[in-house]
This record gives sequence, structure tokens and C-alpha cells, in this order.
Amino acid sequence: MRNKIKTLTTSATLLFSVSVPFVASAQSTDAQLQRFKTELVELAADVKALEEAMLHPDADQVAVYLSVDAGDLFQVTAVTLLIDGQRVHRVHYTTEQSNALHRGGVDRVFIGDVGVGEHNVVAYISGIDKRGNKTKRGLTTDFVKSADANAIELRIDADTSFERVILSATEL
Repeated sequence: MRNKIKTLTTSATLLFSVSVPFVASAQSTDAQLQRFKTELVELAADVKALEEAMLHPDADQVAVYLSVDAGDLFQVTAVTLLIDGQRVHRVHYTTEQSNALHRGGVDRVFIGDVGVGEHNVVAYISGIDKRGNKTKRGLTTDFVKSADANAIELRIDADTSFERVILSATEL
């Protein structure tokens, strides 16, 4: 009986001494894996920034942003953007994305290249009005592309005195 207890004690000691380094090794591996994941995310962000710089150099770049301050008068569902008569982008917003815009978010609708000179932008903004009816509004603006990056903000505001939506475009 004593031999069995001694054997069991020895086995338990061996098992414990083997498992402790294994647990420490597993924790070390988890930490290394987490560091690797963090470095990978940082590297992906750097690659995306380099890709943007290569595809859209500042000399050719124009960005179009959308902001909403329309209260409950208008819920954005989609935006179609034309530059110089060519459709360059169309985006459909989920309910969550539309709600984020209403809470003060700004969406980069488009980033792309255009040549230096005069250009025309047309935006068709679809949505749902206060009464639940589907509606579509349009906005046209001209801008002069300079040698630097240009940005345009499309803004949806509310005119509460007349309960209507006002669309505007501003060069930033």
C-alpha cells in the first residue's frame, strides 16, 4: 500500500512539474500570437495607406463627404454620385449607417482621381421623409480642381420652419 501511495505521489509530482512549464509555454505562445496579430493589423493599415497614396496621388485626388443634420425630416438610404456626367459611385446605407449619420457621423462617399480644371458634380440622395414616403433629391455643383487634393462636403440640413430638407455642397 505504501508503494502505491509513493508511486501516486511521485506520479502527481511529475505530472505537476511537466504541466506547469506547459501552461507557462501556452501563455507565452498566446502573448506571442497577440503581438503578431497587433503587428499584422498595423502592417495592413500601412499597406492600405500606401495603396491609397499610389492609386490616388494628391495632385489628382478629390474626395466627397456626406453629413446629415436633418433631424427626423429625412432618413438617408442611398447616394448616387456623378462627376462630369459619369457615375462614379453609388452607396446604399443600412439603418445603422443612416442612424450614425444622423448622430453626427460623416461618410466619405467617394475618393478618386480627376484632372486639374473645372468639373461638375451631381448627387442624387434618396431617403425617407418624415411621413415615411420615399423621396429623391438632387444637387448640382461645380468646382475647380487644383494641383492639391480637393474635398467637397455634401450636406443635408433641415429647414424646420417649412419642414423641408435643404441640400448644399461646400468645397473644403
